[in-house]
Amino acid sequence: MVKLKTGSLWFLAAFLFLSTVPTVAEVLHAFSLCEGFLLQGNPPQIPGVVNGRNIQNQNRYKPICQTYNDVRRYLTLYDTRNRIPVFSAYVYRGDEGGARPQGQLWNIEPQFENREGNNNMVNVERNRIYPNQAGDTDYRNNGQFNRGHLFPSSHVYSRSDISPPSP
Repeated sequence: MVKLKTGSLWFLAAFLFLSTVPTVAEVLHAFSLCEGFLLQGNPPQIPGVVNGRNIQNQNRYKPICQTYNDVRRYLTLYDTRNRIPVFSAYVYRGDEGGARPQGQLWNIEPQFENREGNNNMVNVERNRIYPNQAGDTDYRNNGQFNRGHLFPSSHVYSRSDISPPSP
């Protein structure tokens, strides 16, 4: 795992803010376009990924500003090659509780697959293989990996929020 500078970790791992309904997402080209989530406006310094406020490989790493009802909810830097989030950040506003809604479908970010795609997240197609993000086929009957959430599943149910935990 990549080591992060400790001064950059304060904003990571905030919990329990997002609503359970689908969100709108916007793939950006700079962190500054999704303000209010990074401590003092600075992303974590990750060698080979983020230097200063610059993403080193913008074809591979994509910042996403997740939005619902025209309110930006959190920021994620997503690795389209490994199809996992590098980090996510949002502002903790207290425990809103709740459980994962039954029957809630996973969502994907359509702009990862088509730059001109819709800003609205869409439901995962069950047997489709997505080149730039995880799909059901990546986890079904795998035996080794499961869907690990960066934020609680009761608040976020998107593929841009999951990363397989260590077996």
